[in-house]
Amino acid sequence: MRILIVNLMLHSSEHGLITRRRTNGHTMIYTLARGFVSLGHEVTLLASEEYRPLEPESPGFEVVWFPSVMKRVFSPVLIPMAKGLRGWLRRNESRFDLIISSEVFSMSTLTAALTVPRKMLIWHEMSVFQKMMRELPARFWYNVPARLFMSRIPVAARSEEARRFISRFMKRVSSEIVSHGADERIFVPSEERKDTFVSVSQLITRKRIDRIIRRFADFVKRPGREAFTLDIVGDGPERNNLEKLAADLGISGSVRFHGFRFHSEWAPIAAGAVAMLIDTEQDLNMVTVSESIVNGTPVLMNTVPATAGYINASGTGIAREDWGVAEMEAMADNYANHFAACLRERPSLTNSGTAAALLRAAASAGIIPSAG
Repeated sequence: MRILIVNLMLHSSEHGLITRRRTNGHTMIYTLARGFVSLGHEVTLLASEEYRPLEPESPGFEVVWFPSVMKRVFSPVLIPMAKGLRGWLRRNESRFDLIISSEVFSMSTLTAALTVPRKMLIWHEMSVFQKMMRELPARFWYNVPARLFMSRIPVAARSEEARRFISRFMKRVSSEIVSHGADERIFVPSEERKDTFVSVSQLITRKRIDRIIRRFADFVKRPGREAFTLDIVGDGPERNNLEKLAADLGISGSVRFHGFRFHSEWAPIAAGAVAMLIDTEQDLNMVTVSESIVNGTPVLMNTVPATAGYINASGTGIAREDWGVAEMEAMADNYANHFAACLRERPSLTNSGTAAALLRAAASAGIIPSAG
């Protein structure tokens, strides 16, 4: 089958700045594309030129880069507008059996809906109105363009919260949740437990790594917990402050800062850890959650991300607001049960599992033939 993925923004950016990487191989949408390829399908990805990697790459599928236009209005890091996208879709529609576009609130999704609606499936993540300009553009978008031009296009939501939200505006929302997938070749569970916690994120204020370090400092003061360590993977403007905080708390020897690491590099660091620690102030599904579970690493997180309910329901960890030392001890004491739950949930959260779920949603909507 020939599949087109329309996802102009390849990774999140802070303060309107796009960090170009040597390769985009670690990004969520490249991982999804590889999932389809592993199932034997031919994939083409459409992306914004601003995210083109610094070095040539061979991802195993075609990538077509589009320059962004009207950047002051349609920011490439928020809602990019691709020059020439509609004409490209018209010329190439016959090449594809299925077109998957990310997000309802998206200029590229609207363009595809107006050009190739009969082959489209929207993969939707947002569970709230986007906050830009006091939510006014988002409220207008969902209530006017979405209802007028996209409401009959099938939608697969990435979380139960996103499904409930988008069902208010779209008529054909799948009941099956299709979360972000993680590359099963990279994220491989370890049977050997390590007395370690891990954090994988940008080192920026809203990720609240400072609170994680403070809670870990309290944890290692408990009897029998002194040998535990905390691995912090990621980089950002807060790194120096966080290293100083660990020193001030007297735990520098127990906290390891690894800096930025590609997935293939941090997956072994996290494998076998008691828990992935998350305490973010603003995030949605967080692909790190899926990656952690596929890696066999249970998750201890707050309830801001939309995947919090899934974590509690699946037994793959604990999601609780203002979690602390008590929850960290519970993760350490109940690791075997959480690890078993991760192994049980793993097949549906791999990139091939996500790709298969999107194909089921497309078949159920009548876009492609059912495999059965």
